[in-house]
Amino acid sequence: MRSELFILACSDKVTLHDRLNKMAHFLQRVQGRDLHTVIRNTAHAIKQDSFKFAAVARDIEHLSSQLVGFGLGKKRPDIFVTDPTKIAGKLLWAFPGFGMVSMHSGHQLLHSEPVFADIFNECAAHIEHYFGQDNTQAFWDLNENNATAMLVQLRLFALQAALSALWKHWGVEPDGVIGHSFGEIAAAYTAGAINLKTAIYIVGTRSQLLDSIRSQGGMVSIDCSQKELNLTIPELPSNVCIAAENSQKNFILSGDTKPLRDLEELLADAGIRSQWLVDTAGHSHQVAPLRNKLEAALHNLVPQAPQVPFYSTVTGGLMDEELTDAKYWGKNMCQPVLFSNAMSKAITDGFTQVLELSAQPILLPAVVQISRHTGAKGVTAIPSLRRGKPERDTMLRAAAQLYVTDTNLHWNIISDPHIRNHIS
Repeated sequence: MRSELFILACSDKVTLHDRLNKMAHFLQRVQGRDLHTVIRNTAHAIKQDSFKFAAVARDIEHLSSQLVGFGLGKKRPDIFVTDPTKIAGKLLWAFPGFGMVSMHSGHQLLHSEPVFADIFNECAAHIEHYFGQDNTQAFWDLNENNATAMLVQLRLFALQAALSALWKHWGVEPDGVIGHSFGEIAAAYTAGAINLKTAIYIVGTRSQLLDSIRSQGGMVSIDCSQKELNLTIPELPSNVCIAAENSQKNFILSGDTKPLRDLEELLADAGIRSQWLVDTAGHSHQVAPLRNKLEAALHNLVPQAPQVPFYSTVTGGLMDEELTDAKYWGKNMCQPVLFSNAMSKAITDGFTQVLELSAQPILLPAVVQISRHTGAKGVTAIPSLRRGKPERDTMLRAAAQLYVTDTNLHWNIISDPHIRNHIS
């Protein structure tokens, strides 16, 4: 059963409640009708007034129940209303550089959203051009047995690029972008600094190099402050480093296997939570010898200036004159990921909504921690997808959250995915 997005806008709260009450009574009279048809027939009522309401529903009965419950003051997880105390700020799109994907990630959207499928298929075509038919087939059949860094990262990038296209198709545009580690490639693509073909080549080439050092080390996520880390481990071993500063309370260590495992035991004894992420020591001394190879492979890269603000996790701030050229991607692979610094800068610059484009929210917990640390109020962290949850439903909830904070949506396209616009 296909869920739908019901939206309504009025000039004030009283009028909104009155209109919703009338709609609830109307829905009770048309029980059993097709929700899609009923919502499209009420589309003339949609305006761009300041007080907005949005609900995600499976059918007429579900929507009717939600509106009645809302009228009685009950909280519902699929209902969103404008909060007049929150100032609508700018929207930042965030692209993680880690997190497992499978052949099921994006599977529902591939079969329900043509624009999403188009980008996925285009990615596959570029993969075949650069990396051969065998890798293309493995890209489609990704599983635990063939999950190399190359295939996982190509699949994650394709998912991010397809989500980017679908959000734009739905009318949602980023005011800025940020990427974590290899997620910066998707951010650069979304910002217009590189095209899709180039992005696929960077992802594939970079990840092939990382596969060459697989199983020689790893990366561990730790939940503690810098002070707690220093007290527990006054000096890191020479073959272990801080690979990423995700927030004031989350870091990633990277390096050789044995010292990392030893550090995990020390952290556990100190009551500090840690999690082994991958068997590749990204952003560590093991990656340094690969930098020249990556830069040589990308020497013909001619990037464009980003079309929206690009918050760099290489520099920890807003991208200024430095372009995303071969040297930049060399730094991106080798240097620590300064996500906390870059995200803090974005929040300071007025970004109050962060939309993560991934199969599962990876960066959003760090975003919440950073916003609290900076003292920023009203920062909203929104996932595009959640593992194990219906993909369209999750995107509709995100769209509903964005709508009530004054983001314009192409509602007719969301309602009918086969409608094409100039973006797609």
